[in-house]
This record gives sequence, C-alpha cells and structure tokens, in this order.
Amino acid sequence: MPFAQYLALPKTFVDMVSGFWANTIFTACYLVLILLLIKFRHISYFAIYQDYSLLNAIKISAREGMASAIQLFLKSIIRLVVASGIGFALLYFLQLFADTFFDVNNRRLIANILLAITSGLMYVITAYILNLYVTLLTTDHKKDAEKKLNGSSIFLQGLILIVIGAGSTLISGNYFISPREKYLVIAHKGVSYPNAVPNSLIALKRTIATHPDYIEIDIQPTKDGVYVLTHNTKVKTVSGETLDISKTNWSTLKTKKVTEDGHQFYLTSFSKYIDLANNKKQKLLVELKLNQTITDEQLKQFVAKYGKQMKENKSEIQSMNQNVIKRIYQYTSLTTGLLSPVKNTVDGNKISKFYAIEYSKVDAHLSSQIRQYNKDLYSWTVNDKLDVETAYMIGVNGVITDKPRETRTILENISEKLTYRRAFISMILNQQSDI
Repeated sequence: MPFAQYLALPKTFVDMVSGFWANTIFTACYLVLILLLIKFRHISYFAIYQDYSLLNAIKISAREGMASAIQLFLKSIIRLVVASGIGFALLYFLQLFADTFFDVNNRRLIANILLAITSGLMYVITAYILNLYVTLLTTDHKKDAEKKLNGSSIFLQGLILIVIGAGSTLISGNYFISPREKYLVIAHKGVSYPNAVPNSLIALKRTIATHPDYIEIDIQPTKDGVYVLTHNTKVKTVSGETLDISKTNWSTLKTKKVTEDGHQFYLTSFSKYIDLANNKKQKLLVELKLNQTITDEQLKQFVAKYGKQMKENKSEIQSMNQNVIKRIYQYTSLTTGLLSPVKNTVDGNKISKFYAIEYSKVDAHLSSQIRQYNKDLYSWTVNDKLDVETAYMIGVNGVITDKPRETRTILENISEKLTYRRAFISMILNQQSDI
C-alpha cells in the first residue's frame, strides 16, 4: 500500500535490517494483524454506535464468526492481485516496446507517462483495500457487500484516482529527467563489498582496487583530539568493554581490539588512513561525526592537524551537523557538503557545494534544483541494481554504495543505452513522495 511512501523512515535504514528471518517475521506479523482486523472488525460499531464499553465491544466481536469475512477477503485480494498484476505487466511491456523502438528522449517521455499511470494505479489499490475493510463490516449481508466491491462505482472511483495519482506524481517530482554527464562511484564506509570491515585500514587496499572515485569514511575525535575511523560513538571490545570514543584517549583505544558485525579489528587513526590513501592517490569523502558542543577552536585544530593531508588528497568533507559545516567552512578551502536522511532546502550558498541525500528521498525536483546551482548530488546507500539505475535516471551524479565495482559496471552499461522498463516500477515502489 502506498501509505508507506509517506513515512519518514528512509529505505536505506529498512534495507539494513532486511533479511530472510526479518522479512519472514514481518510477513507473519502482517498476516496476524490482518486476521485480527477481520476478527475484531465490529469493535467500532459496538463501541461507538451501540455505546458499549470497549471491553464489552471486544468480547462481543470475539464471539462473532469470521468465515464469511475471510472468504470475502481472500476472494477480493486474489482478484486485486490478478488485476494489478495484469496492469503492471501491460505497462511493463509498453515500456519494453518504447525502449526497443524509440530514441532516448521518447523512451523517457513514455516512461514518465506510464509512471503517472502506475502511480494512479497504486492509489486505486489503496482505495480498494480500504474499501474492502469497510465492506467487511457488513459481511452479514454478503451479497450487498460483494456488490460494493464489484459495482460500477469502483470503476469510476478508479478513473478518478488515476487522474489524481497522475497529477500528484508530476507535482511531487517522481519522474525521470536527463542524466548528468558525469557520475561518481563512492565506496561507503571504505568497503568494496557489504560484509567487509567498515572504516578500516584492512579494507582500504581492497577497496582502492575497485577504483572508486571517492572512498567515504566516518571520523570522530577521541578525548585527546586524535581523529579515528568509526561510525559508532561507542565501541565494544572483544573483552566486553564498552568505550565512548569522545571520553577515551587514543593511547588506550589503539590497544583495544573491537568487535563490530562479527568482525574483530583495531581502530585506525585518520592520519594513518589518509597517508595510505594519498600514497595510492585515492580521494576521500570524509564524514565528520561531531556534535553541537564542538568549539571553533577544536575545528581550527582539526584543520591545522589534518588540512595539509586532506588538501593533498583533494578530500571532500560532509556532515549531518549543518552547524559544523557552516563553521568549518571558514577555516578550510576544502569542498564541504551537507549529509542528510531527508530533503533539505537547496540554495546558492557556497558552504554546501554538494548534497548527500538518502536515495529514497531523492526526486527529479530536488535533482533539478541542485543542478541549477551547479552543485553535486550524491545519493546513499545504493546497492541494488534497480536503485542504481533509478538514481542515475533522476539526475544523481554521485552514488554512495557498498558495492563500488558492481555499481561502476551498472552505470557504464546503462549510460550506453538508457532503458526505463524496470526503473519506472522501482520509482513507484521505492521513491518517497512529498504529497
């Protein structure tokens, strides 16, 4: 159901916890929830219209049969799945025809038209499911209930919702634009594959071998001002200790083997890491993980300590802390940019020379705005082939990924011949709308 399109939870974070067991448990819970909704569908009637107490309404609803309601539900869902499957398949083959016989501009035009229609169909699916639940309240009159789901009014409602869906798609920016002339592949957390040791010297050489344009890393200061590579503010050692990075000296941290996601390794100092990167002529995208309490003096010390190495490296600096970006910009000539899990205001200021936005929040409007100001747009964390293709087709020119080698291959192949038959479905399912 496209209600999920309006949730603020970035898809990147959902992908991080996805897996066979997580998806199985979620599906099981979802099915149980549906059965509970069917079983207790009359609670609102008894509690509101009959003025029963909530407890009595629950007891009465629990005694009612649900066989006819489940039968109607299954019949309606099967009908919906078959009808929507045919609809999506038809749209897919229409785009396949356009991709085969039309030039790239007309392919994109057809894709945007089909995208608007597909968005409308998603609204129809949502309306149908809501209508189904409301109809389940009247399953005592089964024939009347089925008429409500089969009547001509559903068709009329569907046409109206397709028009609304098409309009909202265009207004929200969920459509394709011409790709950027250049694109960058950025290795997320310094890894070349998802299960590698993140932010580590161990993974650096292997990642460099995949030839990313940048390697993205996370750094933060220790108690004595030494910056180390780590995404987490606290680390757990193999001996069971939990150490707060900002409250522990580097002399202590460097002797502790830490554990993260099944890996055991020693933390790496930023100075040592960038030395090796410079030796290999590998540019870095450095995320500063700093809180609001950091002082201007501490930022000056950071630039004084690492600025020379970073200039040699041609590093770029990003942070989710917009205040930090504004302040550090005063002390360095390095390129700085804003990192964000949501859309942010885009303007012509010189402070944010690029924007790194979570990929399910990126759309054509945002991409076009950033392009107008001659700035770069990076999307993160993009690992799936469909997501890489979609990001490219909406004008992103930097992809932060756990799979730099595979992503490079995908981008090189798709830039040779743009095809939209898969991407317009991905746009509907994954890109989150503003309206």
